[in-house]
Amino acid sequence: MRKLIFGNVFINSPQKLELAEMWLQLNHHINPDCDLLLVETPAPENLSKMIPSLQQIPCQYVNDITMASPLTPGGNWTCFTDNIGHLSLTGKDGWSRAFTYGLHCALENGYDYVAHVEGDILCRLKFDDIIAQMGRHNLGAISTIATKWNFMEIGLVYMNCNYLREIDFLGRYNWQTDTKDERGRRPEHLIAELLKPRFLYDLWPGGRDENNDEHGLFIPEEFERLYFLTHAKRHWYYHRFMQIHAPELNWRHMFPF
Repeated sequence: MRKLIFGNVFINSPQKLELAEMWLQLNHHINPDCDLLLVETPAPENLSKMIPSLQQIPCQYVNDITMASPLTPGGNWTCFTDNIGHLSLTGKDGWSRAFTYGLHCALENGYDYVAHVEGDILCRLKFDDIIAQMGRHNLGAISTIATKWNFMEIGLVYMNCNYLREIDFLGRYNWQTDTKDERGRRPEHLIAELLKPRFLYDLWPGGRDENNDEHGLFIPEEFERLYFLTHAKRHWYYHRFMQIHAPELNWRHMFPF
């Protein structure tokens, strides 16, 4: 059984650089039999070349999302040649372009299951446990609810590749025209709708640290129970998550901040 975990990243700061290294190390540690793919949107500075876990992985540059990169066992790294921006800022859906491309790579490279674990998400879910759950309930896809917003957490979704083919997901999800703010149609709603009927929300403990108050969404004592963490305004949240759930990894000593 072949499994791919992919995430899209925009590495425009030392913190995002460190987070990408944590993402690579943690996903390899938790799911060592899965292949990994980082889909990068180019930032003004080419900081991504400083990521230790990517040092020996050649980058494949892409300007046509219909041309899937050939993936190899272990780690893979793809970078778009341009940055089209964010839906809410430019009206062009760079996130959906990267999401679509990751799925295209999974299907064209013959994977059985694919997980989208966003580049700013740290997650300790075991892919085999998710696959077993999907098999028990005849699911084609599974995700969770985004804290506070009450919509699908599209940064964390596990999918059966045969199911994606059956429902023609890539044919029906048009990231260039269908995800426009002014229409009131956003990726969170469209993706959830297209994945039906064999789609389930699970209530995995975790969430987005988008709280502006002094203490944020979680207190330190809560991190042991979390399965995932994303959108952390407080970068030390990511440190805490790694220290608790993967204390043996050596990500921290590589960075001087």
